[in-house]
Amino acid sequence: MVDTEDKLKAFMPILDQMVQQGLVVLSDVDIIKYAHNYEKGERRQKARL
Repeated sequence: MVDTEDKLKAFMPILDQMVQQGLVVLSDVDIIKYAHNYEKGERRQKARL
């Protein structure tokens, strides 16, 4: 999942009930989105989460 830290942390209690064993990694990511339907802009867009 990729979302804001607040939303992911809010989901953790639900995940605690669902998962018996596993790994969760919370970290900043660099997202590069390629869009086919762009207008007057770059096809490649960066976002920081």
